[in-house]
Amino acid sequence: MNIGITVKILLVIVVTIAAIYDMRTMTVPMWTVYLLTVLSVCMIILRLTERKYAGQMRLILLSCIPWILICICNRCNIDLIGTGDGVMIANIGIIMTLSGLFFVLAMALTLASVSSAILLIFKKVKKHDRIPFVPFLAVGTAASVFFFR
Repeated sequence: MNIGITVKILLVIVVTIAAIYDMRTMTVPMWTVYLLTVLSVCMIILRLTERKYAGQMRLILLSCIPWILICICNRCNIDLIGTGDGVMIANIGIIMTLSGLFFVLAMALTLASVSSAILLIFKKVKKHDRIPFVPFLAVGTAASVFFFR
């Protein structure tokens, strides 16, 4: 099995565990963030050592742009998404590359929007209630890894 696929499968497992914690406690456990950071560093090293990824450092840095934007919003007290969610997005972006990250984010945001609309229609949540976002990231990541390699 390709080591890149192994890292992506580990990514799906860790994000799924973080999603379960996020649904129960509305927080992302730090150990999952640390583990994803280690996986991200391993993936960067793997990409830099393989010849077919020559010049990919630019794409790795571009994959961090959503995380940087989330950090800026959080510093300016524009509380759109939690910091734990932002770090998860950054690690997913580094491991999945930029195109994979866009797919994961598009799927996660679409699922979150539809779920929120349904919950609002059936009055299960109010307009300003928060819902966990990592479960939607987990679904998008799993779909990207297992169905759209």
